Amino acid sequence: MTFPALDPGYAVAFALVLARFSGLFLFAPIFSSRSLPVRVKIMILAVLSLATVPSAVRADLPLDGVALALLAGKELLVGFALALAVGALLTAVQVAGALIDTSVGFSLATLLDPLSNIQTTVLGQLYVILGSLVFLLLDGHHLLLAGLASTFELFPLTAYPDPSTLAENAVDAVAGLFSAAVQIAAPVLVSLFVTDLAVGLVSRAVPQANLFAVGFPVKAIVGLAAVGATLPLFVTSLGDQLALALDGMSDLAVNLLPR
Repeated sequence: MTFPALDPGYAVAFALVLARFSGLFLFAPIFSSRSLPVRVKIMILAVLSLATVPSAVRADLPLDGVALALLAGKELLVGFALALAVGALLTAVQVAGALIDTSVGFSLATLLDPLSNIQTTVLGQLYVILGSLVFLLLDGHHLLLAGLASTFELFPLTAYPDPSTLAENAVDAVAGLFSAAVQIAAPVLVSLFVTDLAVGLVSRAVPQANLFAVGFPVKAIVGLAAVGATLPLFVTSLGDQLALALDGMSDLAVNLLPR
């Protein structure tokens, strides 16, 4: 009996599965966090790949160098595309917070986001933290792993994707990112817009009043109150967006097959 770890075909399958899972650690929420040590990421990646290999192999894999290089590159692209379908969700949450910060006036203050190691705004950071907590509370990390593992049945290791589908997925991910950001920030942005209208009307009625000094704290109070009041809606919306993203990942795995 041949020990699986010594079988060249098993080693090739492990490398290809590892290549697809690697997209998690570039785009997926939580897994792509720079605060997660590289050694821990490598250990998680290796364990996930070892656990998935037995169910991922559906046919004999080529052992020559050129074919393996093509398959490995293809698996990297597929993994990036699948992870991006879900990873854009937290980016949309951060963009939503940045939109609110710009409207309120908090964009002048920036913070260092420990998850992405980039500069972010105050409410953008708050929304990212809340979004990460909601993602974990909704078991999003387990659903993401299960969904990505199931793609090996929908899109086998030996299959090659349709290039046009990959390009469409990238465009749709960017478009969906801004659409989701606007949907998340819309209730707060509407309340701030109404506040701007009210301040404008008061300035027309009382021209001598120094509304510039009053308008900023008023908008800050209204903005923070609106953020607090809409947090339950934010959690519900994020849960719906997560479900759509996971469904979209499975649909993408099917649509990648050439027609």
